[in-house]
Amino acid sequence: MHRIKTKTLIFIGLFLIIITILFFAYDLGFIFPPKLIGGTTIYIGPDESFSDIAGDLERKGIIRSANDFVLFVHLSGNMKKIRPGEFSFSESQFENGISVLDVIEFFR
Repeated sequence: MHRIKTKTLIFIGLFLIIITILFFAYDLGFIFPPKLIGGTTIYIGPDESFSDIAGDLERKGIIRSANDFVLFVHLSGNMKKIRPGEFSFSESQFENGISVLDVIEFFR
């Protein structure tokens, strides 16, 4: 009886880990990346906070979640790679959708 409970708890734990990973992969655009409709421009000021940048990206439909974007960029060490400037995103540039890695690369 105790062995069945342990196996069940392990299965449930692994299931929850897999669901969490899939959720973040979707949110970050690695699975079914968001499609841009038309074009949009993002302006990053020299003193603009990263949270504000992420919020603007989310409002304009470039990313799905500002919080997940901020977390991913911090954890991946890409925070310093995003530079100030004006960036125009167009539908033709990202015909297959846009992932968080595409956004980071675009801001370099």
